[in-house]
Amino acid sequence: MIKTVMILFGIYLIYQAIVFNNCRKYFDHIRNADLPRAAQDEVTELKVIQDKS
Repeated sequence: MIKTVMILFGIYLIYQAIVFNNCRKYFDHIRNADLPRAAQDEVTELKVIQDKS
C-alpha cells in the first residue's frame, strides 16, 4: 500500500515537472516573440561591422 502511494506520488511529481518545463518554454517563446525584429537585425549588423574592422 505504501509502495503504491509512493510510486503514484513520484509519477505526480514527474508530471508536474514536465508541465512546468513545457509552460516555461512556452512563455519564454511568447516573451521573445514580442521583441522587435529590427533590434535583432541591428545587433547582427553591428557584429558584422565589428568583424570587418
